[in-house]
Parts: sequence; C-alpha cells; structure tokens
Amino acid sequence: MEYYKNDILNNNCRVYIAWDKLSKLNDKTAKILIQKLELLGIPYFEDSYSMIAKMVANKLKSEIKNSKMVVGIEVSGMANNKHIGFLDDYLLENNINIVYLCGTTLAYEKVMEKISHNNLQNSAIAICMPCYYLDLIDYLACITKVSWTKKNSNTPTICIGHSLSDFSKCDIQQYFHYFDYLCISGEDFLPKDYKYIINTNDVLSAGGGDYGCITSGYLGFDRLCDIQIDISKKDSVYFAPYNKEELEAFLPLIEVLLPHFRVILRSRVVCEVGFWTNLKNDLYYLNDIGEFVVDDSCEIDTDSYLRTFVFVCKLTTSKFSFPLISLSPSLVLGDFDLDSSLGVVMRNFKVDSFLECVFALHNNKEKWSEKIRKYRTDKIYNFGSASRQLANFINNNFWKF
Repeated sequence: MEYYKNDILNNNCRVYIAWDKLSKLNDKTAKILIQKLELLGIPYFEDSYSMIAKMVANKLKSEIKNSKMVVGIEVSGMANNKHIGFLDDYLLENNINIVYLCGTTLAYEKVMEKISHNNLQNSAIAICMPCYYLDLIDYLACITKVSWTKKNSNTPTICIGHSLSDFSKCDIQQYFHYFDYLCISGEDFLPKDYKYIINTNDVLSAGGGDYGCITSGYLGFDRLCDIQIDISKKDSVYFAPYNKEELEAFLPLIEVLLPHFRVILRSRVVCEVGFWTNLKNDLYYLNDIGEFVVDDSCEIDTDSYLRTFVFVCKLTTSKFSFPLISLSPSLVLGDFDLDSSLGVVMRNFKVDSFLECVFALHNNKEKWSEKIRKYRTDKIYNFGSASRQLANFINNNFWKF
C-alpha cells in the first residue's frame, strides 16, 4: 500500500474496500486494512461491497424488465450445486428464463460453463450476488434459495434447503423474513408451527407464503436416485465427522473396527481448510491396521454409497439422507433424534457396545435395506422427481405477464 500511496493521493483517488459487512466473513481483514489506510492518510470508502451489489441488482433489473417470466436460482457452488437437483433444467424446458444468483466465484464459473456448453445465452444469465444481498432483488417472478438470509418482501421466495434437514423442532415463525415457502422432504421433517401444506400441483389463490410448506421432496436426491445398490457388496463402515472434535472421538473407534471391516472416512476439505488438508498423511498409519480410505470428493463418492453398510456420525444432517440413497442405516453417536427406520442412536456407549452394534448391523444388512426402502416409499415426498415437481409448482403459480 505504501508503494501506491503517492499515486493515489496525487490523482485524488480513494480505495474502495470490499468489506462484506452483512456476512462479517472478512471483518478482521477489512479493519486491518482500514487502520493501515488511515495511518498512511489514504482516503477510502468502506461500503463498496453493498454499493456494487446494488449496482448489479439495478443493472439486472434494466436488462430483464421486459421479460415475462424470470426465476432466480441461488447457487453456492457447494457440492456441485446438487441441492437444486435438476430444477433449472425443468424450468428451462417450460420456457422459463433463469437468473443464476451466484454466491461464489466457483459457482459463477460453473454456471457460465453450463450456459456456454448448452447454448443457453438466450434463456439464462449469471450474476455474482452473495446470499446476504438477495433482498435487493424485487423484480423476479420468484427466487429459490438454499440460504437462510433476508428476502425481499415483493419477491416470492422458496427455500429449497441445502440438505435433507429435519425441521420438526424448528420454530420457523422466527424466520418469516427469510422465505415465503419451505420445501419439505417428507412428513416427518415438517416444522411444528407450519401454517399450511401445499401440494406441488396446487394453484395458489393469492400470493404470500405464511411459512407454507411445499411437498416437493428434497431436490438433491434427483441426482443420486439412479445409484443401483447391491447389498451383497457392502463391506465398509463410513465415518462422517463434522469437525475436529468429532474426528478425534471417532479415531479410537476406527482403530478398533479396522481389523474387521473396511473403513471410509469423510473429509470436509472441500468445505474447510486447516487440519482437513493433511488428513490423508496424518492418518496414513491406519493403513497398517486395515483397509482405510479417505473420501475427500466434492460430494460423497458413489462408491461410498455402494459399499457402506453403516454410516457413523454425530452432527451432520447426512444422517437422514445417506440411508435413503445407500439403503444402509446410520449409527448416530450422541443425543440426537433419528427415526428407527433410518438407523440406530447410541446416546451412551462404550467401545465394546459400539463394536457389537456394528457387527449386528452388518449381519442384518438385508433387513435394514428393506426397512429403509419402505420408509422411503411411505414417508419421503417425490423421491427422484422433486425437481420436476417444484418446477411445475413454480410454473403454475408465479407467471408474471
């Protein structure tokens, strides 16, 4: 900064700081930079992030003001955007134009690649618009998003969720300013204080949401439902730690299991840096005990669904979704709730009882597969077709002429 000081001052310029005050993700860096600028006597503008977001929103409004039907889809780039399923494809099939609201550079690059590869320039555009600024957009037919951030009161907003989440204990009335409609994966996952249920073939009599719950199902399943499971090939225990504390708690269990079973460990390196980065090297010694694999793919690897007979976890919401894809139960350690058709909860356990439970689950793989499949048929909405169902709902209810 010292190097540019004279040029900035001599040309009556100032520094625009990309300080994302709403997310607070770069507060520390921004404050350090401001201190340095003040020390050097360089003028600055600290609200440029918000200013640019408003400029982008206004530019977009001017470009699409004559379009009949434009839907905004928030994408983060996380897990290859599996959480939106094939929603954008089905909307495009219905001649609905799309604005991809990209929260990260990764998301923007992937969307632009898709637009170019599929010649979608006349029906889709992408803009950089982090989730904390989506409330600036008041001119789209509706917005679908995965984030729980403030919405614009003039834009119908559908929260599709970034996972198969259990909302049964969620007081969603405190989130009324985040969304109008909430996509629900199944009857057991409904929030306790929902106002009404909306079937995907319903036509709404008026706008507004009042926390209406749409029975669309979880869109992310649409990308995974074609995995063909052969129970006889399941030979692995999958550990999915959510943080370093959980990893450290799992390691003694992994060491005990390795002489008996192949073990897969989920790495969160795609979400976080730090200790996850060197996980393979740090845990290489486990290969001397048995067959040990680290799954550090962007999404859970298909082979993991095929070979896992039990999914060991604590905090992760994958405790709900993994069984429905793999037809193998979760083994949840700690004070958590899980339907007994999806697995087992061990609130208090010792190593011996844990090992005994894993062997019992292995010996009953077929029974668990049948139980989970029945639950999926009876309790999960539109497994494998949720994207199409939500697209139809949007098409039926949010046309803007």
